[in-house]
Amino acid sequence: MAEKYYYNSDRTIILSVDSSGMEAHLTLRNEIPFYNEKELLNLMKQASIVSGFEEARLYRERESIQLEKGKPFLLAKGTPFMLPKANFNLQVKGEMIDRNLLFSNRLRITDLEDKLKVTRNTSLGTFHATDSGKEGMDILGHLKHLPPNKIELCRCYSGENVIYDEEKGQYIAAADGYLYLDEKGRLAVRNCIELFGEVNITRPGSNRSRRYSLLTRRDYVIYGNLIIHGNLTGPGCLNLKGDLLVKGSIRQCSLYIEGKTVTEGKIYNTAVISLNTVETASLVKCRICSGNDIDIEDRADYSLLIAEGNVLNEKRGSECHNCKIYAGKTIKLRDCTHSAERKSKLVISIAPFTKELIAFLKRRIDRLQRNPLTDKNTIDELQAELAELKDYLLRRFTVTDYQDTRIEVSRKLLTGTYIRMLQYYQVLENDFNGVSFYISSNKMITRKKSYI
Repeated sequence: MAEKYYYNSDRTIILSVDSSGMEAHLTLRNEIPFYNEKELLNLMKQASIVSGFEEARLYRERESIQLEKGKPFLLAKGTPFMLPKANFNLQVKGEMIDRNLLFSNRLRITDLEDKLKVTRNTSLGTFHATDSGKEGMDILGHLKHLPPNKIELCRCYSGENVIYDEEKGQYIAAADGYLYLDEKGRLAVRNCIELFGEVNITRPGSNRSRRYSLLTRRDYVIYGNLIIHGNLTGPGCLNLKGDLLVKGSIRQCSLYIEGKTVTEGKIYNTAVISLNTVETASLVKCRICSGNDIDIEDRADYSLLIAEGNVLNEKRGSECHNCKIYAGKTIKLRDCTHSAERKSKLVISIAPFTKELIAFLKRRIDRLQRNPLTDKNTIDELQAELAELKDYLLRRFTVTDYQDTRIEVSRKLLTGTYIRMLQYYQVLENDFNGVSFYISSNKMITRKKSYI
């Protein structure tokens, strides 16, 4: 945003200079061939603009910018100081991902493999200068000096999600992600990955070879948040250290998401473990586990839903059909139906997601222990996480909390549905058109919908 404005007598010529003194823009309100050159020169004299005209011309040519009536036009552009060329001494090992590929729609999930991944608070390394750099100049003729001391200079090489720790003299990652050099030659960590088009996580080779070879790496592992502008398809496994947003559908995948999971389309034949909320349009034949809430906009069919918090499928037109649902707080549905061969099950229990996560970690540790190439530190970290989860579960079992636990079905609930709230359970002998279940005075209470 410009800090200073200069006008001619009838305000048909406007000259603006930004607060840094590095750019000036010209706006002409009359027809372009008819403006007073003398007035323009007078405005530039008032603004004390003395340089940057050639830099602006080259920039306009490069960007194909033309002078248009009523639109700001770059008139002068300063030259920023040029930092000394950096030679980084990295403590982390691996190949950096190419910046141009990282920010393009050509990026594929396979391009992320074997690239330099870092976790939050990782020490990245130091740098030393290989030349003296170069001072710059603003459009007012003032020199733009290089940083006056080493600490200020070191800070200039911190890009996206990287900070400079003065005490350690190290660059530190401020987020999980992929290390790269940005357009200014600074160390940066990309925490949000965007993939365009169909993303397929099926590994090459036969199912038989993937099943029996201990040396085959089966999972795609991505550090940071992931946005997919399309569908995510398998069969295949994906571990993500962040949030997942899929603009299309998910089909035949096994997902472990350390953040929130959102899909704007449907989820088919997929297993999801998400440490935060899961939001989706609809589900078909899925196993969805959430460390927070599960929120389904439309339908859930033939699925198992497990949430530490709430399971919500209550919007207009939504239906939960042939599903088993386990929640730690509330279950709120609009219609809950089932076929004769598969009865619905609605259960409120203590920490259902934690139990599921414990079982998942046990299976994962067992698989890693059978692989001779697995790093011991990885197994130790998982075993420590498993011990913490078991301790948390024991603490939760010692406190029985009835408050706010409730099962609500606003419309249809069919005979044969299994209802359990903690240790209290029943199998419904009648259909209901609106009903809620809750615990009071050590009993499970059934309240039918009443009409006024």
